[in-house]
Amino acid sequence: VRVFLCAACRHFPPWVVEGFVEFFGTGMSHAGGTFGYPVFSRTLAQRALFGVKTEGLAPTLAKPPGSNLSPTQRAIAWAVVYWLMKVRLKRDPYAKKRAFNHYLAEVMRKGPDVDFFAATGIDERSAKALIIKWLERRLSQNEGR
Repeated sequence: VRVFLCAACRHFPPWVVEGFVEFFGTGMSHAGGTFGYPVFSRTLAQRALFGVKTEGLAPTLAKPPGSNLSPTQRAIAWAVVYWLMKVRLKRDPYAKKRAFNHYLAEVMRKGPDVDFFAATGIDERSAKALIIKWLERRLSQNEGR
């Protein structure tokens, strides 16, 4: 997936590429379990977004194409892509899907400097809060077993 995305989507920000790589590299069952590689993404994302080791959403989303993401930033990218594709879409599938698609279309049209938050209408504070809430719920589901 990474090779294809890097070749076909050179101008996409690295969070999009790495987020999709992490998304398709790690699966979650309906029972809440995780399978595939890398399972550790969720733990890293929790640490990063809960403030134990914070690199933040904005710095991760603002990295230019060709930049390398740290392991924590890759985990944040995974969490954002997973949240956008699976969790957020369930609330209002059409509006949220259009927002993410609009962002990707703007990147294709204008280049990688398109601001994610401005393009989607999702502000950083509420996005982070919603992602953390989702991660907390996932964590509590896994601990309840």
